[in-house]
This record gives sequence, structure tokens and C-alpha cells, in this order.
Amino acid sequence: MARSTARNALALNKSVHEVPFRIITGAINITGKQPDGDSVAFLPDSLSALKKIRRGYKIRPSKKNGTVQLRFEGIDAPELHFKQWYQPFGEASRNALLKRIGFHDIHYRVRNGSSTATVVSSTPTSIRAWIATRSADKYGRPIALVFIGECPFLTSTVSPFALTHNILMRSLNYAMVRSGNAYPIVYTSMPTHIQKVMLSAYSFAKKNNAGLWKFDTSTAFPLLSRASVMGNGVLDKAVLIYPKLFRRIMGYFDDRDRLHSSGELPQPFDTWLRASGKNDAVLLPDNSASTLADCIEVRNNKVRFSVNPFSLTIIEQ
Repeated sequence: MARSTARNALALNKSVHEVPFRIITGAINITGKQPDGDSVAFLPDSLSALKKIRRGYKIRPSKKNGTVQLRFEGIDAPELHFKQWYQPFGEASRNALLKRIGFHDIHYRVRNGSSTATVVSSTPTSIRAWIATRSADKYGRPIALVFIGECPFLTSTVSPFALTHNILMRSLNYAMVRSGNAYPIVYTSMPTHIQKVMLSAYSFAKKNNAGLWKFDTSTAFPLLSRASVMGNGVLDKAVLIYPKLFRRIMGYFDDRDRLHSSGELPQPFDTWLRASGKNDAVLLPDNSASTLADCIEVRNNKVRFSVNPFSLTIIEQ
């Protein structure tokens, strides 16, 4: 089964080299939105062109201003508003992204007792940008490489290989990982040369202890309570971990709360993950198939990765 999964994933990875990227120009607008370190609102010049991507039918533009929410390809920023939960460094990641885009004098409206911050105003109000995308995720967010400024391409679609190393290095995706303001996350649907560029950005940031790498404890950390991994967003009161793992842990504690109220005994995190339906299938560095749960061990309320979590490739579903 594992070998079959690995073969299918590698076949998918090979086939995606043939799928062109659609080039969409437009503008980034954050007013009235809740941006974070890997997602902003984008107003496409042509919504009809954007909807030609895979799962384009799921895209639902804002009724107020026609913007669509982007998901940045290849990066995973600390959570600012996953349900009602959030991570330390989430605000720093968002602020770094908005500054890099070119926004300043940003004013927010924050709900009491929440990490959710809505932009009330910014200077400027919008900034020209372009994206390279091939698919939307299940929530209707285009999965995109995002660039500021004028687009160098004159055609509406380009081969993946037209996105050369030099062009990819101009992306916000690359910049956020290389500066240590976001984690890398690699999927089998990403062309291999793009994976390598994003991982080179990660290697640089990790080697130089940049940004979040000063605080990251993903490879081994205590799992005592929800607060032990959240700490109300304060770095010295919590651990900073891989956001995908954080999301799974928040789901774990949601289920633990329900079990506690019914009088049932909770399971260890790794046991819960295997049975949860949220146990991501992954490729190990040797291209063998595994799962997220099989890459961790839980002992004495401590979670430890048996492999470098950032060497894993998530198998696209």
C-alpha cells in the first residue's frame, strides 16, 4: 500500500511539470480583510481568467469588492486565526509580509479576546501584483506564487519551467521563507524545481537562525495542554511549531475536551492522529511513503519527530 502510494505521488509529481501556470495580474487590497503571513486578498483584472484554473469553480469573490483570498504556494506561516486559536510569531509573520508588499500605516480593528484583526485602513489602499497559479484549494483559494510589480510575461499561460530560479527568487513566497518569516511546506503537486528553490530559501533561513528559527521547537516539544503550544501568542510562554502540526494538535484538544465532558479517557496524540482522518500522507526523503503520525513519537507528554519535518513532502489529496 505504501509503495503504491509513493508511486502514485511520484507519477503525479512528474505529470505536473506539464501543467501550465496561469498568469493573472491584479492588485492586493487589505482593507476590510484579515491578512496573515501566507494569505492576502487579491483583486484580479480578469476573474473569468482566474476561474479557468483547476477547481476554479470553487472561487467565490467578495461581494463587497470582488477580491479573492489567495493561499501562498509552498509556505506555511504561524497561525493567526485557526478557528479561535493562534500561534506565537503569527503577528510578526503577517507584519513582515505586508511590509514586504509595500503597505504601511496600517490600522486594525481587533475583537475583544481575539487574535483576529481586521484592517481598517492602510497606505496605499492597494498595490499592483501578479500571480502564477494552477489550482484553487478546497476552500476556493487560488494556490499562488505571488509577485509585486509588473508582470514580465506577455502570455496568459506559461510552462512551469518559464518560472526560472531568478523569477522564483522575486516571489513573496521565496522572500517570506528566506527571511525566516514563514515555514516551507512542500506538496507533491509542486514541480520539483520549485520545491528545490523553496527548500534552498529554508536552508538559508535555518542556517542563519533568521526570524522564527530563533524560536522554533518543532522537532521536540512538550504537549501538556492547548496553552503549552499557544501561550496566548506570547513566545516566552509557548512553543513555536510547524503550523500544520499546530492545526492537528488543536483538533486533538478539541476532541479531548469532548471526551472529557463525556467521561471517556483521552488517547495519546499520535494514536488520535492515526484515527482522526487528518493523518497526512507524506513522502520521506528517500521517496518512500509514510504518514505524519508515523514520523512522530509521544512519550511522557513530549512530542518528538523521528525525521526532519521540513524534509517531508505532503502527498496531495
